Amino acid sequence: MALVLLLGGLLFRWSAYADLKAINRYQHYLKQQSIEQQQAMRRETWLKAAEQGKTELDQKLNHKE
Repeated sequence: MALVLLLGGLLFRWSAYADLKAINRYQHYLKQQSIEQQQAMRRETWLKAAEQGKTELDQKLNHKE
């Protein structure tokens, strides 16, 4: 009987440990997704600003001609 309880306790601890590892992996995944989204937004903002700057420069150059 004690052996069954001991094995049950070990199984429960192993299951809880596996759950904690899975939670940590999921939290890391969510953090990575957030970082990637922020980087994509920064790239998009930079590209829009660069395109706007190019348009303004083209307008100035065309105006001088």
